Parts: sequence; structure tokens; C-alpha cells
Amino acid sequence: MKRYDLEVKMKKALTAVLIIALMFALVGCQTYLFGKYTNEESGKSFEFSSDTVTYIDGDETLTGTYVIKSGNITFTFDEIEYVYTYSRSGTDTIIDGITYVRGE
Repeated sequence: MKRYDLEVKMKKALTAVLIIALMFALVGCQTYLFGKYTNEESGKSFEFSSDTVTYIDGDETLTGTYVIKSGNITFTFDEIEYVYTYSRSGTDTIIDGITYVRGE
């Protein structure tokens, strides 16, 4: 009977560890953006892929990296960091109060 109790406790512990690991994986996935997001009024856009970003404003194109943390998004272009407020609204992204609509 004792061996059965130990097996049940081990299964419960393993299940708890797997659930916690899954929760961390899901939370981690929310920190990346993928695809192209465009502001319909200005035509400016961001293209995200993993941790890289390309900013497009007319003929100007900058490529760098980004990190989303604590309600902010930090862009790094040519070793210079730019920090803006960040939030989501459905599939849209709001950066510094400007809405960018997910497209392509």
C-alpha cells in the first residue's frame, strides 16, 4: 500500500511541474510579435520576427531588436535604445499611444 501512495504522490508532483512549465512557456510566447503592423494614418510600419524588428517610414528603413517588458517596448537601432509604452488591443499593437494594425 505504501508503494502505491508514493506512486500517486510522484504522479501528482510531476503533473504540477508540467503545468507550471506550460504556464511559463505560454507567458513567454506573449512577449514576441510576428508579422507586419502598420499605422493606417501615417503609413509607418513595424515588421516583427522573433526578437528582430524593421521600422519602415517611407524611404527610411531601420533594422534592430526589441524587448517587451513591464508595459514598455524597447527598440534598439544602431546600439541606441528607444523606450515606448506598449499594449495590445486584439490583434492590434499600441506603441506610444499609436495603433498599428496587423496586416500581411
